[in-house]
Amino acid sequence: MSAKSYAELDATCVSTSGLPHSKPNRRDDSVRAQPRPLIDDLTREEFSYILDTLPVLRSKELAASGEYQFKRKALEEYESFQNA
Repeated sequence: MSAKSYAELDATCVSTSGLPHSKPNRRDDSVRAQPRPLIDDLTREEFSYILDTLPVLRSKELAASGEYQFKRKALEEYESFQNA
């Protein structure tokens, strides 16, 4: 199996994500806003589960500080939005 180029992987990711193609390292608020309603409908448990699917981040933070700080802070923000 040959290695795929960035362009091939990018095209595959875009076609399966349902999001329009955008160039890397370019912020496009209209594209970022499209999945927002889906994110807004997540329960705390669903959001927590998604954060647990980031094993590299989790393992690096646990190794560095003994805590998965990103998850804790993200859930704190989630709760502040729910209470607003």
